[in-house]
Amino acid sequence: MKHLLSTVTVLSLLMCLSCQKDTSQLPSKEETDKSPIRDSISFALDGITYSSNMISGWGVGNRQVNIKSYSDSIPDRSPAYITGGLWWYGEKDSVIFDQSYSFRHDNFSKIEITFGKKYHINELDKESPTVGIPLKKETILKEGKGTFATDYGLENTTDGFVMEIHPLSTGETFTTYIPVFSPLIRSSLTNDLQDNSTFEITKIERITDDIYLVEAKFEVNVYTEKEKQSRITDGFVRFTTRLHNFQ
Repeated sequence: MKHLLSTVTVLSLLMCLSCQKDTSQLPSKEETDKSPIRDSISFALDGITYSSNMISGWGVGNRQVNIKSYSDSIPDRSPAYITGGLWWYGEKDSVIFDQSYSFRHDNFSKIEITFGKKYHINELDKESPTVGIPLKKETILKEGKGTFATDYGLENTTDGFVMEIHPLSTGETFTTYIPVFSPLIRSSLTNDLQDNSTFEITKIERITDDIYLVEAKFEVNVYTEKEKQSRITDGFVRFTTRLHNFQ
């Protein structure tokens, strides 16, 4: 987005940025195969260690940010949710940009990590057909300790790291964020649920052209929809990604 967008263009872009993912801009299999280091994830949950080196999917997407309820619909804007006779909208001129990576494991139907960062709409590429991609040639991933998106899928007031796992043995979902019932049926958990947790990107290394290797470690709380708490320890993830502009 080289120039300031008009109000109409901004509104049009926001209407298509509610909660979309696009997998077309990340490294191809041929590109990632050039790396001798394989994508992998490992962690201990309730004292049992799990690991996988089989990445099953990746993508980018957008979410509305700082979502609030309104008694009436807002013309020319797309709500994040409609429930309980209310319309729920985020900020008019900002969204969260997400990068997600999923891994296969025989004990889980899903292991997914997501990294999110809030952007002003003028910092996103208006020519991207489905997902607003950051214009600046820099990544949302930085070495060092990161934050947690603790109200992911609700108000989206926070951005940062998210993890979601689905053990096959129990059929439960464990998340690092507040379990999502609906904006109206609320969990008793609050945004301090990861205050004793850590997530840190320890390495970002260039492999070829704009393909980079990322390594991170984490120790986090995870919660089921019934608010049962478990602890993930010795967490480690390694993946390759296109960091610069996804283009």
